[in-house]
Amino acid sequence: MTLQDENASISAGDPTDRLYVNGLRLDWMSPTNAVPQPIAAFGRALLGDGQQRIGFGLSQQIYTPLNTGLTIPDPHDRPYAGYLTANLSLLSDTDTTRSVMVLSLGVVGPAAGGEDLQDGFHDLIGQGHAKGWDAQIGNTAAIELMAERTWRLPLAPLAGLETDVLPALTVGVGDV
Repeated sequence: MTLQDENASISAGDPTDRLYVNGLRLDWMSPTNAVPQPIAAFGRALLGDGQQRIGFGLSQQIYTPLNTGLTIPDPHDRPYAGYLTANLSLLSDTDTTRSVMVLSLGVVGPAAGGEDLQDGFHDLIGQGHAKGWDAQIGNTAAIELMAERTWRLPLAPLAGLETDVLPALTVGVGDV
């Protein structure tokens, strides 16, 4: 299980709580080779042989413009948006590669709950609300399919430590 939260309010950057504001993720990954047979066969056909794991997750991200004090946001700034997805992933590991496929299905817009989460958190910490959420991106289906392969290429020992180089190739299609 993985629970991850990224929040711009704890950033050392200035301004905080702008642009990419928050990312919240909850994931579960199966034990090695505990993948249902039809999915394992599909994975081997696409990714090759390897030790497989399957994962399920939920993810929410919140984006706001730089100036959150405007009721009508600057049309040239990042728009307000919530982004909520359910994710299905398949990993395949060998001694020299890691291959990952992820299918994400969700929504961008008010149904993603970005405004509610941000306002609720701001109420909790005594901070004012962003003023332009009424202009956020409308509800839109969010679909992404991503595949990635990372290669492990051992290098010579460096100062008594084993060293590797990890080149990766990622390909994705979707509407986000």
